[in-house]
Formats: sequence, C-alpha cells, structure tokens
Amino acid sequence: MYVFHFRAERSAAQSLRQQQDRAYEESLRADQEKDRRREEERKAREEQEAREKEELDAQELEIQRIRLEKERTIGKVPLEPEPSNPHACHLQIKLGERTMKRRFLMTDTVKVISMNNYKYKQ
Repeated sequence: MYVFHFRAERSAAQSLRQQQDRAYEESLRADQEKDRRREEERKAREEQEAREKEELDAQELEIQRIRLEKERTIGKVPLEPEPSNPHACHLQIKLGERTMKRRFLMTDTVKVISMNNYKYKQ
C-alpha cells in the first residue's frame, strides 16, 4: 500500500510540475510576445520620427536655398534711377492683390525687371 501511495504522490507531483511548467512557458511566451510588440512599436515610432525629421530637414534646406537665391538675385537688381533721369521709365506691375511701382532704365532687360519682383515677395 505504501508503494501505491508513493507512486500516486509522485505522479501527482509530476503532473503538478508539468502543469506549472506549461503555465510558466505560456506566461513566458506571452511576455516575449509583448516585448516583441513593444520593440516593433518602438522601432516604428523611431522610423516615423526619422522620416518626419528628414522631411523637416529637407523643407529647411529648401527654405535656405530659396532665401539664398533671393539674396543673390536681389544683389543683381540695379538701383532705381532718379525720377529726373531722362532714360527712366515708370513701370507698374500688378502682383495679385498688390501693385509694384518702380522706375527702371529704358536699357534694363525684362530679366532685371523680373529679378526686382523678388524684393516684393519677401
């Protein structure tokens, strides 16, 4: 009878250990899955932040490029001639809701006139 009781006890302990092992492994798998999902979410956030930073950097570079182009162009625009200059002409250009009025020399090209437009877009 003692052997039977010992075997039953051993079997029950083994069964309990197996149940505990299964529960532990399930819990471990669940924790690993949570960790994996957290890591994926973290990587996705980092990638999104990197893309947004890259877009902002590209926009900033474009703004700087346009600013430099405007500065270079404005530097090429000749000074406005005096109103008393006989070779001066008055030009009025409508820019949307604004109107630009300026004097140019008769010898100035359309390119010079269009470069002057940058002064009024700033």
